[in-house]
Amino acid sequence: MTMESSSPREARIKWLKSLILSLLGPILLLVWQPLGMTFRQTAIVAAVVLTIIWWTSNLIPKIPASLFLLAIFWLGSGAAPEVVFSFPLSETFPLLIFTYLFSHAVSTSGLVEKLIAPLLHRIATTPIRLILSMLLVYLATVFLIPQPLARLILVTAIFDSYLKETNASAEAIQVFNFASVLYYILVNMLLTRADLIMNNAALSFAGITGMDDLTWLRYMAVPTLVVMFVLTAALFFIFKRELRGSSLVLKAEHKVQNNRLTQKEIIVLIIVLVTVILWMTESLHGISGTWITLASTVVLFFVGALKWQDLRAIDVNTLVFLSAAFAIGGVLKAIGAADLLFSHLKALFPLPSSPFYFVVMVLITMAIHMLLGSNTTTLSVVIPGLLVAVGDTLAPPMIMFIAYSSVAYHAILPVHSVAFMIGAEKGLYPPKYVTRFGIFSTFVVYLSILFLYLPWWRLIGAL
Repeated sequence: MTMESSSPREARIKWLKSLILSLLGPILLLVWQPLGMTFRQTAIVAAVVLTIIWWTSNLIPKIPASLFLLAIFWLGSGAAPEVVFSFPLSETFPLLIFTYLFSHAVSTSGLVEKLIAPLLHRIATTPIRLILSMLLVYLATVFLIPQPLARLILVTAIFDSYLKETNASAEAIQVFNFASVLYYILVNMLLTRADLIMNNAALSFAGITGMDDLTWLRYMAVPTLVVMFVLTAALFFIFKRELRGSSLVLKAEHKVQNNRLTQKEIIVLIIVLVTVILWMTESLHGISGTWITLASTVVLFFVGALKWQDLRAIDVNTLVFLSAAFAIGGVLKAIGAADLLFSHLKALFPLPSSPFYFVVMVLITMAIHMLLGSNTTTLSVVIPGLLVAVGDTLAPPMIMFIAYSSVAYHAILPVHSVAFMIGAEKGLYPPKYVTRFGIFSTFVVYLSILFLYLPWWRLIGAL
């Protein structure tokens, strides 16, 4: 038998063995029925554990794994349908759909490249100015490209292209590309709308509704900007060998060009600007961001910036995954399993007056993150759990922001962050850069929460 003919068979056998192994933990739970749970509660928890194993190992694709969990919740949990399908029934669901289309229209229009690339040639002429450019570009494109992963892919491509037009070494380009992904993550921590997926998920898991950008900004902006400064200084220190003597002088063959906008691009730009203004003034006119984005998307179809085949830009995988992830906390709480499971976490916590109280919260969150990988999956488990364990001493926003700040920019391996994983898979930098930087950022997570975020929240009266 040739290697070519046996390889697919061996792969199938390996997959089957892994699938059987993934069932052992859930089966053990069903037999054991720990913590005094009923069979129904144990079965639901076992289904959650099995689905998380499938999500993190990619044994089963996200759509069938997520549909499996939703079916178990719907048919077996006894929870109300509005609890099981809380995400598809929420306003965030249609907003994400329209945002995928809106972002796709902007990404394919060429506007971003024409507006930003010439500015980089003029402004980003030193490493510090390049970093500041990353901060400003990501802030600006939060509104131009509201779908976060589309924004990441487009902006990192623009910076990578610009860097290759300079005299920077290949090693320096990789470090700056890593910085570009890092700044994407850090900027996403500043505004609710900066990451419509993760930020809205965190709010939903904590049962918080109606938190606008200004409120989120009040909680997060000041300490996160200090974290940016610390991590930027660390970046230059950790990668000082790769950055030594780096130059961002434009190569002679690359001249700064003034790219004129076509008539169609001007029309798209006007639509985008009107949309951004309406988003930013939502509190004044009262029109929901969902309706604004829907109207803009319809107009983009009308002017030809979107076509029917662009419906493929809607990320069905993510929508189905989020539908299942959003349901976990609500269903576990509805059937009483959350109280049984997470009330035992209280034994791990010292007195609320102890400084180690918050250290334990961060430790639990980061430990689960290291196991599960996905930020959203981690928050879907941790936030409802912490609400049960420490909800009698901390308000939901504090619990949510502590858990969120524990995982947002922390990663030891690329798999611990979708953004870092995308950057590594695109070849923007070696995967080892994530580990090399992540070892230091682990300490920053702890120290920033204890000495930046918590004191700031006390100062503004939120804690």
